[in-house]
Amino acid sequence: MIKNNLIYLFIIIEFVFSSDYIKIINFNIHGFNTIGGKNEVLEIIKNVSSNDLIFFQENWSFENEIKNNLNQFNFIFSNRKFKIIQDSGLVIGVEKKNQIIDYEEVFFENCNGLLFNSNDCFASKGFIFSRIKIEDAYIDLYNTHLDAGQSIKDKQVREKQIDKLTDYILKKSSKSNVIVAGDFNINYHGDASYLIDDFCLNTNLSFVIWDEKYFLENKIDYIFYSKGLDHLKYEVPDTLFYLSDHPPMGAQFKIIK
Repeated sequence: MIKNNLIYLFIIIEFVFSSDYIKIINFNIHGFNTIGGKNEVLEIIKNVSSNDLIFFQENWSFENEIKNNLNQFNFIFSNRKFKIIQDSGLVIGVEKKNQIIDYEEVFFENCNGLLFNSNDCFASKGFIFSRIKIEDAYIDLYNTHLDAGQSIKDKQVREKQIDKLTDYILKKSSKSNVIVAGDFNINYHGDASYLIDDFCLNTNLSFVIWDEKYFLENKIDYIFYSKGLDHLKYEVPDTLFYLSDHPPMGAQFKIIK
């Protein structure tokens, strides 16, 4: 019994202190600067500091709050495609013990919706790429938010956007460990789930399975990962649920090569 307890303790210590393990969160925070919305976003910010990597979508008002309250991270914030529209609301946070080697923001050429169809053309949607170094391992990170809405045009635009993301990953990260996170606005239990399956097939990625306790209806938020990463478990603090119109996704990985 003592021997078994020591082995178990060793496994826990190795997990906690090994840099080969990474913990991430992916969250569409619904970051509009309303009275109730601001309080919820501040509560989200308070409860994500235990992660190594942070992926936010829809942060349109809280850059200063994120930087000031999560000062153990380096952040990549999105920019505006044009001055008259919003940025994409995308954020990647990398704990400062890890190194950001490179990053780039890529805008989608296609969008749908000005006054209707979720107003997507008022946001500079696209994706952020970042290559980071964790000890001796390199990982390519992607954060994205695809077009919303359910019209035929929305679905056509999403297909073009996912094609652009796929092409970029194949050119930039074909030999790298990869994590792709974001709000794809494609329900995996809907009629367009084939787009997710094709994306996995074309990029050779897998995706984290949702926690059925919280993901009961539309499953549109994703974390994808490459074969060089071993997905250990799904874990998100209960305090984060119901703070946004999206549930958060969390995952822990071991870097295996």
